[in-house]
Amino acid sequence: MNLKNIGERIKWSRKILGLNREYLCEKYDVSINTFGSWERSEKKISDQAVNTCLNILKQEGLKITKEWLLTGIGSNPNIDYAQKMFEKESFIEIEQAISPSEAINIEKKFFLKNNENSVLIRNIGNEMSPYYEPDEWIGGIKKDRNKIELLNGLDCIVQIFGKKNPIFKRLIFTDNNEINLHILNPFTDIKPPIIFNVKLVWAAPVIWRRKIDRFSI
Repeated sequence: MNLKNIGERIKWSRKILGLNREYLCEKYDVSINTFGSWERSEKKISDQAVNTCLNILKQEGLKITKEWLLTGIGSNPNIDYAQKMFEKESFIEIEQAISPSEAINIEKKFFLKNNENSVLIRNIGNEMSPYYEPDEWIGGIKKDRNKIELLNGLDCIVQIFGKKNPIFKRLIFTDNNEINLHILNPFTDIKPPIIFNVKLVWAAPVIWRRKIDRFSI
């Protein structure tokens, strides 16, 4: 992910939540000018300000680490839709235990219902291991061709022109502005490891993940 400084990472995190500065500043009693200066990296952000920003993003349902916010190193943030689901007033109270598969289905429906142009795919196979597990559910929000160049280096669900079903790969732009799709596991038998020079209808960077609880199956 090509985010050059902490300000760009704060702004990206806010946007992936679909929230504007006015909403966050009013809700958490932070000056809008202060929050704007954080996003623009106008000056060095204090550790206290970093912690404040981190807590705000976590309260809004973003799974994010301080290391990533400060340096860009580590796991990319993603939205905790389980947390956001239980915050909804309209959510139906569950009076009895449900199976892991039923719980996943509830979260999948919530994700699709509450995100326009969203897509889910099941990660079949091991070509994206070890970062993603086989049978793990992956979700994202579709970005059209005009915004795909912003997704360089991200793991995305993509729809290739002329193909029936979307696939899950890492999206890489070449120096010639061509798009290549990469697997992450060098030891997989899946071929080819790279799909060169593809034309995409849309791409959806990963913002939601749900692993299968294999021990309860």
